[in-house]
Amino acid sequence: MKKSVLNKKLEGFTLTELMVVLVIIGILTLIALPRFMDNAVEAYRTEVKLHFNSIKGDMNRYRMQYFKYPASLEDMRHRMPEGLKYEYSVRTADKTTFVLEAKAKEDFDGDGDLDIITLDEKGNFNIEQED
Repeated sequence: MKKSVLNKKLEGFTLTELMVVLVIIGILTLIALPRFMDNAVEAYRTEVKLHFNSIKGDMNRYRMQYFKYPASLEDMRHRMPEGLKYEYSVRTADKTTFVLEAKAKEDFDGDGDLDIITLDEKGNFNIEQED
């Protein structure tokens, strides 16, 4: 005997099954998102270290020529690439010491605080205000 099309039971997922799947996806997202954000912030800080090393090299070359560190990045004609996540500057500089500063342009993790990162002539990397 053949079943008629009208008597055939429709198969598929129930609303309850779909809701359970959505809840599981939401929980997994809540677990994964903070880790992703931490990795992104760490990547931005690594980028800062790379730029600081480049600037530090230029600062030392400037000092060898003029016997002092430059008061600004513009003094040594150092150009930063476009689209960076941080704004770079020379916080302080004299004949023997300098402090470079990188200020975050945006709040990376939504806590309302912006990173302020410094590097001195000895290579001490310091996060003064954590994001």
